[in-house]
Amino acid sequence: MTNPTPAPAVDDAAPTPSPIPPSRSAMPALAATAIHAARGAGVTRMEVTFPPVDASSSASLSAVYDASVTFSRALLRRLDDPPLTVVAPDAMAAAEFSPPPPHAVVGSPRRGAVRAAPGGVLFVAPGFNVDEYIVAEGLTPPGGEAIVVNGAVDKVRPGGGWWGYYPVLFYPEVAKVGDRYWRTFVEVFFIKAMGDGGLLVRVWPGDWTIWFTGVAGGEVVWCGKKRPPYKEVARLLRARLIEEQLKR
Repeated sequence: MTNPTPAPAVDDAAPTPSPIPPSRSAMPALAATAIHAARGAGVTRMEVTFPPVDASSSASLSAVYDASVTFSRALLRRLDDPPLTVVAPDAMAAAEFSPPPPHAVVGSPRRGAVRAAPGGVLFVAPGFNVDEYIVAEGLTPPGGEAIVVNGAVDKVRPGGGWWGYYPVLFYPEVAKVGDRYWRTFVEVFFIKAMGDGGLLVRVWPGDWTIWFTGVAGGEVVWCGKKRPPYKEVARLLRARLIEEQLKR
């Protein structure tokens, strides 16, 4: 009797589009759901990024921070276990944060005064001072959880080259901690406003999705497992915009 033909190898599951949040006020709840799902998958380093204002490309540092604080307070009310230590840029910002219980807050310490926080940490818009990126690793408890909100992590992830945002020649410690620590962060809730009426979205467990918002209800232009380069996102959105304009 001939042996049956083996079944073909099964490819990875088809990508699942990530949704566009229906409103800015809905984002903390969606981010909390994404964090819970990522935790269930064993993810302990999580990046949360969203446009702090409608015109994010021109947002000032203070606008980014204020929006991130408001978002983080709402997020923390949905993340009651394990308790997290919020890390604000400095002691003054920490005194003004007032996280909901059971969470605590500290100001980002000097390099020589770093102690691991209990439970886990949530960094709020680090980057006002480059040292915030450097001390973050020491603040994270071994094996503990770390969440960063609007941390512009791409600035310190490896891959920027010798002359990245923080040139290796002038910021060798940033490069080391970026390779050792920040590269491990996973984008679990990520919304990037692009030009030409589009968004790059990832809401865990959904996949990376390019949305064209120039039509009613929005349209998925592309969806995949790996994050696409911004240049490719811009190219696809520009092509879709031109296509839409030619219909008029």
